[in-house]
Amino acid sequence: MTTENIEPVIEQDYKMVDKKLKEIETDISKVTSFDELFKVLKKIGIIEISKGNGILVPPEGFIKIINDIIAGKADIKTLTWDAGIRKKVEELLLKEKMH
Repeated sequence: MTTENIEPVIEQDYKMVDKKLKEIETDISKVTSFDELFKVLKKIGIIEISKGNGILVPPEGFIKIINDIIAGKADIKTLTWDAGIRKKVEELLLKEKMH
């Protein structure tokens, strides 16, 4: 097998990961509370982040990090931008502060 045959497959994999992340991002963008976010993350299951680099994060991993951020035990920067997760957490934190 030559590298000519490998490149299109890799590009196709990236496109599939991008498409899946866009679908997840759409679901996440609709939530209005942390409880909803946690339910969506559990429904989605394992999310591959970092454009196909094989970094797989289960929902429990995201939920723990988010709970640590809420409790002030972790910095928001520990959360990925992929799938709009960090953006949604920032939005929900701001919403909580305003109430």
